[in-house]
Amino acid sequence: MFVTHNWNPGGIFGATNNHAFGVYYHRTYEKWGIFNQDAASMPVNTAFNVLIVSNKSYLPAVRR
Repeated sequence: MFVTHNWNPGGIFGATNNHAFGVYYHRTYEKWGIFNQDAASMPVNTAFNVLIVSNKSYLPAVRR
């Protein structure tokens, strides 16, 4: 997983987040989240680029 801050999403000026951020997975809701590691509030309009790389391949089942 690669996550980077995007201060200009879609060419529309966003928000600057000058904090170290982290990523977590909430098992109950089965969703990912991004948070500031120093517990600071996330600024409104903050955007991130997220790339998830998987080494799993999902092939159709073949019966022989």
